[in-house]
Amino acid sequence: MWLRKNIRQTTVEAETGGEENLEYTYEEVYFRTTATQAEIEGNQDSYWETGQGWEPEVPLTPEQKIEKLQLELNQANADLAQAKTDNDMAIAELTMVMAAMMGGA
Repeated sequence: MWLRKNIRQTTVEAETGGEENLEYTYEEVYFRTTATQAEIEGNQDSYWETGQGWEPEVPLTPEQKIEKLQLELNQANADLAQAKTDNDMAIAELTMVMAAMMGGA
């Protein structure tokens, strides 16, 4: 989606000299969206802000993909280790509770 605002028509001297040409100047943003034209026209300021902050996704190189997957794997391993520790602590606590209940009966 291309959005333009502050469109102005100006006269500029031709590069070849002599004649003057008409030129349009404007502010412009671009972004991808699934919004309809009616949605954008109904909230132009919001979509303008979206366009100002939007950056296209750049495909990763094979090396970058591998690095990203390695980081995700390391995080998953860390999460798994934490979950195992949490489970071990819960089992130990339940064992103590059960021992206290059995000892008190």
